[in-house]
Amino acid sequence: MRKSAFLVLSFLISLSAAAAQSHSPKQGKTPPAHVPEQIRTARIIFISNAGPGCKTPDRTMFGGGPDRAYQQFFDAMQSWGHYTLAAQPSGAELDLVIGLRCSLLTDVFGGSSLWPSLYYPRLKLVIRDMKTGAVLWVIQEYIRYGHNRTGWDRNFDQAMRALVTDLKGLAGAGSAQQPSPAQH
Repeated sequence: MRKSAFLVLSFLISLSAAAAQSHSPKQGKTPPAHVPEQIRTARIIFISNAGPGCKTPDRTMFGGGPDRAYQQFFDAMQSWGHYTLAAQPSGAELDLVIGLRCSLLTDVFGGSSLWPSLYYPRLKLVIRDMKTGAVLWVIQEYIRYGHNRTGWDRNFDQAMRALVTDLKGLAGAGSAQQPSPAQH
């Protein structure tokens, strides 16, 4: 019985890693022509905190507190220097809403889970036009499984770097492939 449980757990973890790879950008692709002009031309942004969003039974999955995604993304935008960061939404062209989201593996792959504590975390960035309120683009980067807090934290940082790279590509400041537009 233990061996079969281990095999099922290993299978679920490998599916999680495969899904994360399928959502990661590939290098060397040309940007799509349909990226909204506002994303390429905006210079002043406001960053909103969508909150932690991962209400797992084990709240020690990631270090850094509930605002880690917001703080790391804010710091990355400051150090990039491409955008001016507005202190209030009214002065911005775009609202970049960053948050950490988690789904049970059952939500991702369907069916029922033998291990309801297996969560599939992702960083989610929603880009909104401040004039219209329209969602222009959504970028998600899945966080690979970490065997312990150090692993989770390392994978969180890796996903954040990938998300910032995705945004740079959208803004025309990088060479990464563009993520898919939001599906409505």
